[in-house]
Amino acid sequence: MLKKIALIVGLLAFVTYVQAYDMYWAIKLQKTLYENELNPVGRWLMEVDNGDVSLFMASKLVGTVLALSLASLLCVRNYRLGLIVCCAFALFQGFLLWFLNYGDILLSSGLAR
Repeated sequence: MLKKIALIVGLLAFVTYVQAYDMYWAIKLQKTLYENELNPVGRWLMEVDNGDVSLFMASKLVGTVLALSLASLLCVRNYRLGLIVCCAFALFQGFLLWFLNYGDILLSSGLAR
């Protein structure tokens, strides 16, 4: 049972790390974020907030906490399904981490716009 819990905690910790890394770079590069942001919802939130990233970052934080909480609750109710969801969540975040570091390869090739 301890191994199962450790696996879920590890997956959700990875998701948390990637979100923190993403938010760090979004705040660090906030002067150019609107021009470079690929997420249309994120761009819209920045427009609503007069070009500021605060509303966008707050929304990302709330969304992440909600998703992590729901994934945790799912694991308690149905471990197997919760594990699938947590693995999918971590896989998506792994792609995001790759994209944050190497996405310029996709963008320069024209594959991602």
